[in-house]
Amino acid sequence: MRRPVWAAVAAVGVVSGCATSVPGDAVSSGPDGVSVSTVPSKLVAPTQINDTGRPDVTFDPCLDLGDDTIRGLGVDPTTRKRDDSVFSTYAFLSCTFQSDLNIVRISSSNITLQEYRDRFGAVAEPINVNGREAIMLRDEVETCDIVMHTREGVVWTKSSLRSEARKRGMDKCDGLLELSQKVEPLIPEEN
Repeated sequence: MRRPVWAAVAAVGVVSGCATSVPGDAVSSGPDGVSVSTVPSKLVAPTQINDTGRPDVTFDPCLDLGDDTIRGLGVDPTTRKRDDSVFSTYAFLSCTFQSDLNIVRISSSNITLQEYRDRFGAVAEPINVNGREAIMLRDEVETCDIVMHTREGVVWTKSSLRSEARKRGMDKCDGLLELSQKVEPLIPEEN
């Protein structure tokens, strides 16, 4: 089955920017008691266009998930990297993180869950994440995706195995449902 163009572009787009403040546990005390963000300043959110009337994406995994939260997901917050794709018809605000075993991407988008179902058809396995409607996508290589319904679109978690995980015989979906169950309560209610 062919992946949709917007998903392929979301997987490779990279955007960086200028300084910004970061909410939550991403701030620590530096020398002389000054608050210092541990999230790289290049993670400023991109400008969204939305010529089609879709809602703006408001949940930004790069800015809204602090270091302690990311550690709790089993990945290294110092590997935080913005990986957005913003077009005139839709947007993905995405952040990637790494561990020894995998690379995790957490995205928020104004693409709907129904659009994912329509694109992926038979490979879209219906699941439930903490009571939230979702689908799991297992592609033919070493990635696994969970796409959760939100009011403005979806929050999408993706895991790609690294060579160490493949050596250990891990399945591409190992741990992704548990990770998604930890991310789901962090999605703002208005999203």
